[in-house]
Amino acid sequence: MLALDNGELVSAIELKSINSSFGNNANNRAEESIGSAFDAHTAFDENLLGSSSIPPVMGYVMIVHDCPDSRIVGRGVRSAHFPIDPDFEGASYLDRFLLLCDRLRRKSLYQAVWLVFANPEDGVAYEPSTLLSYDKFIANIVMALGVHRA
Repeated sequence: MLALDNGELVSAIELKSINSSFGNNANNRAEESIGSAFDAHTAFDENLLGSSSIPPVMGYVMIVHDCPDSRIVGRGVRSAHFPIDPDFEGASYLDRFLLLCDRLRRKSLYQAVWLVFANPEDGVAYEPSTLLSYDKFIANIVMALGVHRA
């Protein structure tokens, strides 16, 4: 979702979800989120997003299906050459998405990140972290857009 002001990109929000095949798709979602942010930052640095001297506000929304498959501790993470980040040892797919989204925010790849775990079968949705909540997401978007308006 893009927001433009007189041809200038002021905000880009990526909307993602994962519903099944966690073993196949979790790494793809991580790569997409990091790659999209890196591409946007690079495009801004190369003046490909307009002439604004203020970078666009980057937002990321992830909805993960909370189900037995996403609660399974992922098959052993392994690397032939380097040690594995201990945070991922023994982590379920839900845990891994929480780690991913928290790191996307902390590393400032995205200024605003909202993470939701949802089970459509029983209608339950929840935010696993107050730092990755809807309220924080909107507050960060509004604050950063305020800089563009000033």
